[in-house]
Amino acid sequence: MTSESEYELDPSCDSVFLEYIKTRMMMPYFSNARTVRNAVERARMRSAVRLFNTAMDGNGFLSARDLKLILPADITTAEELRARGMDAITE
Repeated sequence: MTSESEYELDPSCDSVFLEYIKTRMMMPYFSNARTVRNAVERARMRSAVRLFNTAMDGNGFLSARDLKLILPADITTAEELRARGMDAITE
């Protein structure tokens, strides 16, 4: 899904994303592909915020790789999800 939109998940994202999905599956309104798509979209938005802040704190330049790479910090963690509560509608 990320490659279709020219994004790339850092290999260290695998365990974070898998744990998020496992946790999300136990919550109400889990909807398979829609839940995964929404989680990826959220990671893309968090990546954009992270990159903006990085550019503002630095020299303002980002590489093409920087713009495409989604890092573990961009993915909602299972802990963040649990902190919202089991009845939270997150998608």
